[in-house]
Amino acid sequence: MHTPINYKARFSIGGLALVLILIISACQGLAGEPEIIATLPPATAAPTLPPDIGYPLDAPNLANGAQIFAENCTRCHGTGGAGDGEFVLNGQVENIPDLTDAARRYERTPQEYFEIITNGRIESLMPPWKGTLSEAERWDVAFYAYMLAYDTEQLAQGEAIWVQECAECHGESGAGDGPEAANIPRSVGDFTNLQNVIGLSDAAIYSISAEGQGPHMPAFSETLSEEELRAVTAYVRTLATSGDIPQPAATEEAPAPSATEEATTSAEETTGTIQGVVTNETPGGTVPSDLTVVLQYGTPEWLERLETTINEDGTFIFENVPFGSDIFYQAFVEYNDQFFGGNILTDLSGQDTAEIQIRIWELTEDPSVLSISSVLYQLSAAGDTLRILQIYRINNDSDRVFTTSETLPDGRRPVLSFELPPASLLLNNDSGRYIQLEDRPVVIDTQPLLPGEDNFVQLSYIVPYEGSAIIEQAITYPLNGPVRLLVADEVLEIDGGEQFPYLGEETIRDNIYRSYGGTLQLQP
Repeated sequence: MHTPINYKARFSIGGLALVLILIISACQGLAGEPEIIATLPPATAAPTLPPDIGYPLDAPNLANGAQIFAENCTRCHGTGGAGDGEFVLNGQVENIPDLTDAARRYERTPQEYFEIITNGRIESLMPPWKGTLSEAERWDVAFYAYMLAYDTEQLAQGEAIWVQECAECHGESGAGDGPEAANIPRSVGDFTNLQNVIGLSDAAIYSISAEGQGPHMPAFSETLSEEELRAVTAYVRTLATSGDIPQPAATEEAPAPSATEEATTSAEETTGTIQGVVTNETPGGTVPSDLTVVLQYGTPEWLERLETTINEDGTFIFENVPFGSDIFYQAFVEYNDQFFGGNILTDLSGQDTAEIQIRIWELTEDPSVLSISSVLYQLSAAGDTLRILQIYRINNDSDRVFTTSETLPDGRRPVLSFELPPASLLLNNDSGRYIQLEDRPVVIDTQPLLPGEDNFVQLSYIVPYEGSAIIEQAITYPLNGPVRLLVADEVLEIDGGEQFPYLGEETIRDNIYRSYGGTLQLQP
């Protein structure tokens, strides 16, 4: 049963009245339930690169992305991205995804690719590149890898359809500035807006093209075939990038040296000892005496993996490990069906020893340890839809990792649940973290929550409307903190009323927003 809290926002878009009622309410019986995903505490070393801003400042450069991919990724992913690299063929790594598989990539977003490149996948021996590549370089290679599933014929077909069917409104460049855009009483979708397109999956773009949006965006499924719609979807991706997609080609270089040969020929390399300790941060928790520690180390050209069992006091040691300036090191354990990683080390040249601490926790399924400390909405108009970016800050106030034993049909485990407005389409509906249920407007987050740290949930979705819309959402965990609405779109005129007042302008990352909101306290 929902217990509404009154706060309303009234909008006027393009001269047509739109009433958006945001009702934040408690929801009985919808407590969050969790899953298992690798967790990795931040590195202890100071970062050498500036902090990420979360989106590309400039159009990702595909040629640069191809170069980065060739230098750093082909040993696992293969020259063409098919998952048939040298390390796969010789058995060093397994289960490398095929980046040329369009069906596998269809529901995923460039943002997800960027996050995987940035943070790695410790359980799959995928190293994090945040400390090695700049944010721009990671966006370059993320878009290049994402677009490996397209071919030149498909892109050429998509471009021809775009010019004939889409450019009149969206413009030849896709910036929403076509000759007919001025005659449409809505903002026209801008596919060069990098903050928006990184969160769009191909499935979302296809759906918008096929089903249409209101009277000004026709349903092209009536005139275009599925093949043609997929082609124009592929071409839309190029509008936010610079340069053509380089076609991967096999090189005629001599066979690469083995990991052992690489490890013994590095000019700056010596050997040293990596030691550390595994601690259980839950009071009363213990560290199993048979716990296996895995050390993964390497460079873009080679990768090694060592294993050892901890000592009785939780310590572990790896001796005669190659130390070099270009080598990264990460250690992890599997405990209670979760992966826990230690601080990542880089550049151990000139050192004899290095230390890694690995923290583990016991688990809890008690949703009462969860609370919401803030909610942020960012609203923009896109044709006859509203695009909403919603960010929750979730706290786990216990001394355990919040997770669950429940299993979804695909094997993943639900951690948190969030209701979306009716008829919403989740844009960051990828297979890496979020799942939108088919039978009701609920999104499941499959990432477990570490204790004592800020945990963020970011949902991006569109809401259709025809002149007006009422949006109602249920908050399923206790809320105590600010709820804000940010609007940058000049087309939107906001009247927030007494309970959702205008707070003034805010500048965030060089963007100016009109801010509305207040502080809410809500118990389920």
